[in-house]
Amino acid sequence: MLQGLLQLLGFQKNSKYVSRYIQDMNMRTSIYMASITIAVECYMYFYILKKRYWEIGVPFDGALYFQQTKNYMILLLTGLLLLLVAVLYKKEVTQWRIAGYGSTILFCGISLYFGVVVSYNDYLDGKQILAFLTMSLYAACMLIWRPYISLIMLSGLYYYFFHQLDQAVEGGMRTGDKVNLFTFWLSLTVVAISIYQQRRQVAEKAEHLELANARLQHVADYDELTGIHNAYYFYEAAEKIFADPDLDYRDKVYLFINLENFKYYNDRFGFSAGNEFLTDVAGILETVFAGALVARQSDDHFIVLTDVEDAEERIDEMRYQIMNLQKEVRIGVKLGIFFPHAKDTDPRYAVDKARYACSLTRGRFDKDICIYDDRVANGFHRRQYVVNNLQAAIDAGYIQPFYQPVVWAENGELCGCEALARWVDPTYGFLSPGDFIPVLEDYRVIHQLDACIFESVCRDLRRAMDEGRPVVPVSLNFSRLDFELMDDAVQMLEDLVEKYRIPKELLHVEITESAISENLKDIEEAMNRLRERGYALWLDDFGSGYSSLNTLKDFQFDVMKIDMGFLHGFDKNPKAKSLLNYVVSLAKSMDMKSLTEGVETQEQAEFLRSVGCGRLQGYYYGKPMSVTELRDKIADGTYRVAAVTA
Repeated sequence: MLQGLLQLLGFQKNSKYVSRYIQDMNMRTSIYMASITIAVECYMYFYILKKRYWEIGVPFDGALYFQQTKNYMILLLTGLLLLLVAVLYKKEVTQWRIAGYGSTILFCGISLYFGVVVSYNDYLDGKQILAFLTMSLYAACMLIWRPYISLIMLSGLYYYFFHQLDQAVEGGMRTGDKVNLFTFWLSLTVVAISIYQQRRQVAEKAEHLELANARLQHVADYDELTGIHNAYYFYEAAEKIFADPDLDYRDKVYLFINLENFKYYNDRFGFSAGNEFLTDVAGILETVFAGALVARQSDDHFIVLTDVEDAEERIDEMRYQIMNLQKEVRIGVKLGIFFPHAKDTDPRYAVDKARYACSLTRGRFDKDICIYDDRVANGFHRRQYVVNNLQAAIDAGYIQPFYQPVVWAENGELCGCEALARWVDPTYGFLSPGDFIPVLEDYRVIHQLDACIFESVCRDLRRAMDEGRPVVPVSLNFSRLDFELMDDAVQMLEDLVEKYRIPKELLHVEITESAISENLKDIEEAMNRLRERGYALWLDDFGSGYSSLNTLKDFQFDVMKIDMGFLHGFDKNPKAKSLLNYVVSLAKSMDMKSLTEGVETQEQAEFLRSVGCGRLQGYYYGKPMSVTELRDKIADGTYRVAAVTA
């Protein structure tokens, strides 16, 4: 209860914002009060001059006139002083709190004195004490004081005024006048306290709103993790920089920075340590590129707009500091650089180009920096073309499966084909898989291409069977992203088999070992479902990754496709033959059939046949070809079709 009373009387500590808000309100009110006072006192000043001298015709006596108007003059001068200070305060010409408080207190004191003197004489003459009531209302209610100050001021004022009147009147003040005076004191005190509390609550709400807006602005402009600016602020600020009419756009350069291998750092040390590392990197960037525009774009990507003049030195220093933050994990600092072509170059466009240039350094230990030039631009435009025209190419039939023959090593008969995507484009002509597959993987739309190839293969098989032509099994390449991005990759294949009435022994499912190692749980579930539904599972690119033996230990496959890398240096390095012999034997011991990719010479084919490799695939037997070419070669006897087996 005591705490509530103290708070009601204004003994609680206000924030700087609330105190400033109340002072601002007082200064605003002071302008109105001072203006009214000046107008009234000027009127009274000239009213006396007119009434007593001009109309009555009494000779003007300066000393007497001064004596009659000195109180008005003092109040007038005080009002002018208060108005001047208040106006300067509001215009922020001065921020003197003491001047504001001092002028307000002085005005209140003189106003109350004026009210007491005038009403004292009026009361003795039998008139109303309007001047006293008006001035006390001015001082206590129009201006905002802490309640205990209002209480002390009004109590002292009313007691003094009551005491003076009670002493001056014979027999003391009338009881009715005493009650009225007490009632007015009580009402003014309550009103003064109420006004203060209302203004304080309004100020606190305004403060909370301002703090919330400041927090929102901070969130809008700054990266929550690192504390530096975010991409939104970067783009807005970059536009303002280039809007400077005196700026030469050729003096600026955009940098896109990527921390390569940061994912491994997170996996090894945890996300908290990773966040600390990113914060340290942000600090380095702000220090090294002091005066430049620096921001975190997302994840482990940062963007900078800096001067060309010393950019190279700053880049070297930045890379040195970041790479020496820690020694446990090698963190690569990759940069893409873009020079704006004009002042009105969109910062988003510029950052996108720098980002693309940076992406060309990914996975390359011999290249850390890439400048976006004409060569890179051509690649970028082709990349954008691939993404933007994928669905149109699918609909128009520009994307087709090409079939690379797979033969039995023993007799060379055609025992299958691998379906490989090819894009024959009306604009760019023949696009190799290297032109579009990595792009579609990066943009996470590769599953759309794969779905197109799978259906085209089923359609080709159905047409061949309907025409009575010989068919061979076709292997379909499933990527990690197919299992991740398709609603249900297994069910999608089942739907195609049902739609085109394809025997399941004509479709083999190839899964790379890298896909298994990156998405173990989901791939394992999908493989179990495929095996239960009767599909043969092939392990693609065996030996190309780091977890080949673990893959064999944990999963069961029908066929092992030995990566073509084992054939590199076949005719010069005797270890290549020994290793191939070992891998083929390993497949046999794991109850898997073997297929070797990349066979290009008769010598390779004969060796693989001699060590027991069952299937062969490579340019020696044929490059990937259209379904029409494959059909023709089967028809003319180039390929003898073997009986279908698993």
